[in-house]
Amino acid sequence: MLAPQILASDALIPDLVDGSAEHTPTLYYIEDEGGRLSFDSLTSGEGAWQETGIGTANFGYSSAVFWFRVDFVNTTNKPLDKLLDVHAPFIDHIEYQLLRNGEPVQSGVTGDLYPFSQRIVAHPNFLFPVTLEPAEIYTYMFRVKESGPMEFPITLWNERAFHLHDVIAAQLNSIYYGILIFLILFNSMIYYALREKTYLYYVLFVATLLLLQSTLHGRTFEYFWPDSPAMQYWLIQINIPASVLFGCLFAQNFLRVDKHSPLLNLGYRLAIAASILCLAMLPFLRPETSLMTSAYLTIPVSVMLLLTGPVLWWRGVREARFFTFAWVGLSIGILSTMLYKIGFLSESFLTTYGVQIGSALEAMLLSIAIVDRIYRERNDRVAAHRRSIRDAEERLSAEHQLVLQATHNVVTGLPNRVLFEKRIRELITADASQPFMVCLIHLSRFHEIDKTLGHDNADRLLCQIATRLSTFCVSLQDSITLESRQGSQVCLASTEGVTMGLLLKNIAVTEDGALDARLLQLDAEVRQSVQFDHLTLDPGAKIGIVRFPADAKELEDVMRKAHIALDMAGQAQDNLAFYDESFDVYNERRLTLMAELDKAISHDGLDLHFQPQLDLKRNRIIGVETLVRWKHPEYGFIPPDEFVTLAERTGIITPLTRWVIRNTLKAHSELTAGGFPLQFSINISAVNLKEPDFAQQVAFMLEEFGVRPQDIMLELTETAMMDNPIRASEELFRLKKIGVLLSIDDFGTGYSSLSYIKKLPIDEIKIDKSLVFDLTSSTDDQVIVKTTLEMAQNLGYRVVAEGVENQEMLDILIDLDCDLIQGYFLARPMPLPALLDWLSERGLQGSLPGADRTARSISPWNNA
Repeated sequence: MLAPQILASDALIPDLVDGSAEHTPTLYYIEDEGGRLSFDSLTSGEGAWQETGIGTANFGYSSAVFWFRVDFVNTTNKPLDKLLDVHAPFIDHIEYQLLRNGEPVQSGVTGDLYPFSQRIVAHPNFLFPVTLEPAEIYTYMFRVKESGPMEFPITLWNERAFHLHDVIAAQLNSIYYGILIFLILFNSMIYYALREKTYLYYVLFVATLLLLQSTLHGRTFEYFWPDSPAMQYWLIQINIPASVLFGCLFAQNFLRVDKHSPLLNLGYRLAIAASILCLAMLPFLRPETSLMTSAYLTIPVSVMLLLTGPVLWWRGVREARFFTFAWVGLSIGILSTMLYKIGFLSESFLTTYGVQIGSALEAMLLSIAIVDRIYRERNDRVAAHRRSIRDAEERLSAEHQLVLQATHNVVTGLPNRVLFEKRIRELITADASQPFMVCLIHLSRFHEIDKTLGHDNADRLLCQIATRLSTFCVSLQDSITLESRQGSQVCLASTEGVTMGLLLKNIAVTEDGALDARLLQLDAEVRQSVQFDHLTLDPGAKIGIVRFPADAKELEDVMRKAHIALDMAGQAQDNLAFYDESFDVYNERRLTLMAELDKAISHDGLDLHFQPQLDLKRNRIIGVETLVRWKHPEYGFIPPDEFVTLAERTGIITPLTRWVIRNTLKAHSELTAGGFPLQFSINISAVNLKEPDFAQQVAFMLEEFGVRPQDIMLELTETAMMDNPIRASEELFRLKKIGVLLSIDDFGTGYSSLSYIKKLPIDEIKIDKSLVFDLTSSTDDQVIVKTTLEMAQNLGYRVVAEGVENQEMLDILIDLDCDLIQGYFLARPMPLPALLDWLSERGLQGSLPGADRTARSISPWNNA
């Protein structure tokens, strides 16, 4: 007979329990929003119980307190030992009370907020053992508080049946864990071997998935930290967004989404950012908020993963085939589980084991995909390696050709100067005391042959001569090998142009003249005429020799002195010359002059000489030309052509010109004070016209010495103007603007013409002395000078004739109506004191004999 409570009309109908192995009871619930109900109030009849359905309750995320109730009655005639299984490992707080026939017989508190030891049965699920006496009514009431999804699945088991079921479930989970662990180890080895971040992302994804599943199953709590329930929350909160993060990173890199779909790539970047944000916000969010956010994040990510495979498969990405099948299974499993967790789906095998089934399927398919990719990448690497080997061989061949071209003469094929000097350096490095000789052989007449026969024929001839001499040099005693080529020795080099080089061991001169005989053999060989296309040609070979270490100890010095010896070889009767220190005087002299010219300028070690200029029309000295002189304390008088050219090449011309102008202005002041107001002509260089502030500096010096600009005539050659016509013209106009006069010196020797000069602000033209010298013997030069005079004077220029050496030249220039003359016939250049004496004796009036000049008209230009 059943207890009277069962028959009451307002009582809940208890489930009838027999000896069945598994029973899903009817579950009733009350949602207690304010948490005001208690066991006593519910026992006394307060609250309205509602039925959830058979054996399950899933309300999604809720902050309310839920009360659950099941009622049993044993319909058999013997006691039944049962286990009430709440198979939801994650429930924060469970208070329970067992009633028998309405009377409390057992109560307690458990949940995953409490140590694992507080559970009645040591199991990840919440197990409540109960012995059902026949015909007795048993009621379990649970007060449940959960920060995550509110899920309360419940089953009544026979103890033996539960343990058998649990063993099977544990075995299945072990297989699942084993698959994931194998996958982690397998891909870790792949990552270690390949060092590709794709496989690292996959290892991290599977690791987080394994940790998440083992945590959700309660196994980590049971075996690893049973006394730290807070660890469970942290693991779930961390692993859900972490698995999303690493899953997206893996998919993005494995499928190379950025190269195939910018839109999908944007979605992955957003998902990655969102998962990172979830991880970053963990310390600041409530656990239930964090779990809900992470759970909702998995839904759009799962959908995106589902779409990625087909989209990229359609676009021809091979890996997307395996990815599609792998992630379809996993995404469906994850999606169904998450939908179940938030209350959209009811409990089923798919919602319970969806993640395990999907991830196992994903593991197998992605393993195949990874192996397939590695296999293809291996084949690609093999193919690329073969291509790289082929490219390397081609590159080595090209490099060999480049090295050959860089170290060998293009025409003769002999080693060039690079290889020749390299061999000399090797000899010096190997033994600096071991003597040898460097012989340079130059074909002095070869350029004439080149112009006669043409370039192609000249190249053929040069090859012929080089081949003959190379063969001879190999047979010559004590010749030094430069290189070995195909088993043959090469001793001759083409150092540059038509100059060849040979190295010989420097054997001491013996009584029998062995050394002399060897060099005579070389001299005789290079002197031989060459038969070329029925022509007998003499290339005019000469030999210069320098001895190491007697003459030079460094490579650069060896080569320089070898060329000096070669320059002197032409002066020797036998066309062969050894380097001698006396040959090198000019070079030492030049180095000395370069160092001391600047010192001479700064210490006023230069002198100025002045050469008078005579106005033929007024028979009057109107000006002088300033000429710089340098008397070196060691070398004596240095010609201006030598040191001015040196100054232009070394940059000293700028201070030199400044010194000349400044001292000329001083001389002008002295002459003016002495009663001789003359015009001074000063030579300037093409380099001066390139100075940005030359005209400004001239103006400053004129102002400093109080000299009128029109008293200064700056002379520059035609060549100086033609070096950079535009720049020269601009600077001349700047000089003209400050008022100085300008003159073209050495006119007739350059490439300019009056048609060009007339565009410049020129006041004077000086006819070069080379034209004046031949006036008495060359009618052509007379015509040239006459034409120049007429054209220049018609253009308004004053004309000065340089180099007047005798009366005959003077008479011709007077007849040609020249304006001014300058030369030794009038006066040689003289220092300032001598000029003052010369002017004091003669005055400004000229004293030259000759034709009557009084009839000449005086040009208004010359009125000073």
